[in-house]
Amino acid sequence: MQALHYFPNLVSYVSSLRDDVFDVVGAEPYRKMSFRNRCIIAAANGPLTLSIPIQGGRGVRTPYREVRICERQDWRGRHWKTIASAYGKAPWFFHYAEGLEVLFRTPHDRLMDWNLACLVWVDRSLGLKDVERKVCMAPSTSLSVDLITPQDYKDPVHGPFPAYFQLFEEKHGFLPNLSILDFVMCVGMPGRPLLGL
Repeated sequence: MQALHYFPNLVSYVSSLRDDVFDVVGAEPYRKMSFRNRCIIAAANGPLTLSIPIQGGRGVRTPYREVRICERQDWRGRHWKTIASAYGKAPWFFHYAEGLEVLFRTPHDRLMDWNLACLVWVDRSLGLKDVERKVCMAPSTSLSVDLITPQDYKDPVHGPFPAYFQLFEEKHGFLPNLSILDFVMCVGMPGRPLLGL
């Protein structure tokens, strides 16, 4: 069982492809400090966390399916500019830039809907058009679906972390298990196998 994350890390994304149904524990309370509203990309100064503001801030206690995105800040514009700056010289950036910019211009009221739209964008960008994302509301008694957190995403227990070309590797070394966006921008030839994961 998976949680819908904001451009999930590579291992979580590949794991989501193994399931016929993409279950969402939407009835459980929203969990702060998770990948549900954040992703980690590679930037010139190292790993960079992009975080989506949510209504109610860190104290929100509503079920995940009801969590609303706070649009008082131009987070979509800021995230798009940050991604364009970080990956502007990536081999596949110009191939995907237009579609990704359209995604960031499209508002979504609920966080869960935005995360699903991001997941579908990645599927299509990688040429996985036959992947059907069925979202089922699993009961809140289900096992935790946030197995990888922003605090431990690099822990080897979540591996293997296959190496691939990254833009700033010569400066920071290989950064494992970043957002699937990193893979898409650096390697993302449509239909290319996901490094044997």
